[in-house]
Amino acid sequence: SRRIDETNKRIDEVREDLTKRIDEVRTELTARIDETNKRIDETNKRIDETNKRIDETNKRIDEVRTELTARIDETNKRIDETNKRIDETNKRIDETNKRIDEVRSELTVKIDEFHADLTGRIDNTNHRIDQLTFQMGKVAQEVEKFRKQQDFYRDVLLRIQRLEDKVMGA
Repeated sequence: SRRIDETNKRIDEVREDLTKRIDEVRTELTARIDETNKRIDETNKRIDETNKRIDETNKRIDEVRTELTARIDETNKRIDETNKRIDETNKRIDETNKRIDEVRSELTVKIDEFHADLTGRIDNTNHRIDQLTFQMGKVAQEVEKFRKQQDFYRDVLLRIQRLEDKVMGA
């Protein structure tokens, strides 16, 4: 009877230790998952901010295009009005074409700079997403490890229960 009591006491201690360990692992994994979710949310916020900047830039490009189109239309109107003075008109056309080429060159440089900056930002965002994906893989591995440990502890508890049943039945 004393041995049974000692066995029961030991079984209770093992159960208590296992329960504590399971709770510790669950708490740790929950914290890690929460942190990963927070980082994903931060990445999504950065992506949204980048998309907003892209939209704003596209809007500015459209505004510049509209302004330049209006200016070109105005220039063409002036050319039509001064058709009688061919020499003066040719001079103005050359000047206008030069301005258009300068604006086109400036815009091309600015667009190329914007493109390079945007590409860098996108690459950086993709790198961060890759890092998060890698970290999520690690979390998945930890969860799988926890599941295997949990299965092991369940098996141990089942065996202890069977042992108890045998001892109690004997």
